[in-house]
Amino acid sequence: MIQIIPNISTSSYYVSYDKTDVDNLINSLNFISTTLNKTEILYLESKTISQDKLREAGFKITRDPKKADLIVVSDPLEKTYIYGHGYPIKTAYNFRKREDKFYDFNVFVRDVENINPTYIYDKDLYKYLYKYEGNKELFDNMSELLKSNNVDNIKVAMEFMSNADWSVNKIYLMEIFNLYYQPHIRFHDYKKSISFKGFLNSLDFNHEYTELHDAKDYAKYCLNDEHHEFVYNKYKDKFERDLKRLFEDYKIKLNSIDYEIDKLFKKLKTITISNYITEVQVSKSRMTKYYHQKAGRGKTFKPIDKIPKKYNAVGYDLEGYVIDKNNNRIISNPLSAGTGKFVPINGQMFYSQNGGQFTRSKVVKALHEFYTDKLQNIKPFKDYPMVLVVNWFCPYSHKTLDNTNFAAVYIKTFEDVLTNMGLIEDDNVKYITGSLPIYTPVEKFEDRRIEFTFYHDMRAEVQQLKLL
Repeated sequence: MIQIIPNISTSSYYVSYDKTDVDNLINSLNFISTTLNKTEILYLESKTISQDKLREAGFKITRDPKKADLIVVSDPLEKTYIYGHGYPIKTAYNFRKREDKFYDFNVFVRDVENINPTYIYDKDLYKYLYKYEGNKELFDNMSELLKSNNVDNIKVAMEFMSNADWSVNKIYLMEIFNLYYQPHIRFHDYKKSISFKGFLNSLDFNHEYTELHDAKDYAKYCLNDEHHEFVYNKYKDKFERDLKRLFEDYKIKLNSIDYEIDKLFKKLKTITISNYITEVQVSKSRMTKYYHQKAGRGKTFKPIDKIPKKYNAVGYDLEGYVIDKNNNRIISNPLSAGTGKFVPINGQMFYSQNGGQFTRSKVVKALHEFYTDKLQNIKPFKDYPMVLVVNWFCPYSHKTLDNTNFAAVYIKTFEDVLTNMGLIEDDNVKYITGSLPIYTPVEKFEDRRIEFTFYHDMRAEVQQLKLL
């Protein structure tokens, strides 16, 4: 057990610890990396979590650290205020000194001189204490309680909040703090309770300043259609007002465009392809990679102090691989090693050169084979030149391709297959004068499809191409 406490210096406002000393101390400690069965005996160095909640969940509490299976501590690095006094090189961990309360690293050696303890952070225990699922229904019920302005109702809402798992519905929890923290929660007596203070410490966002001011601020927290609908309903009037103003501004132009399209472009055919492929397998079994002093094949470079603490990295072997306390090499890709590798189809891989020539060839070949199978019963086109309008349907998410990325791969390979199969003469501008992608959202991934609509381009300027 390391007995060296990090070097410390103090000022009127901060307590500073040497960064290297702190990192070495934290990396030397043994933190549990397996799932708990909720029968463990706990010794609480950290007082930020309710003993009653722990006992109710099945854990046992002891006052003797030597009898404990796990010692519960707070994560010291969460309390850091600044690094290195603003300098680019981080040399110290600085803690704001409030009422002489700051992180005491002695907790890691106090009372455990004769044992080799296993630690767990208090924030990692909360997932074992949840009683409810944090969802839209609970959000609505809590909102009603908080809006009542009744002290008892607000306490009930806060109890529900701190006992629910919001991991997949974080957007609702953030909205609670966004709407009700300042007027109802901030000064409530229950906020001072160990249970609620521990809950606040477990949050991965600033609950005092959620910074949710506009619809766009919610975008990164929308994980499913329900979340998008929640944001739409919140800003429905604004959306409809903006859309109405946009339509009024362009109404005359839209009517003119409709007339010109009917006059100059004649619809020929629509080809619908359902359940289009969105990813391609490029390997059947991915290589196992290990943390190493240098990057290379089968090696991942990462300094020891940056490797997740759960791996208990202690040093390097003679070949430069990072090892744990049992002298085992540490795998850097435990979840993906030995599994098949799939890459999403995205036009960026073609113009940014990401993925390499092998991956790009795999994607093009897969799309050619897919389209060839779908176009077997299509008759060749005879009216040239043509305009191709491509309406692609898929659910919206933050990973949805933009139109240019979609066109760069899905439309180009489609036109190539049309040419290779003899369905069109060629895909140059003499035969295809334009390809326009249009995105349309649908609710379910299973409803994704692409509709390729061909129009005869009857503009006088392009009809002259027939004379060339």
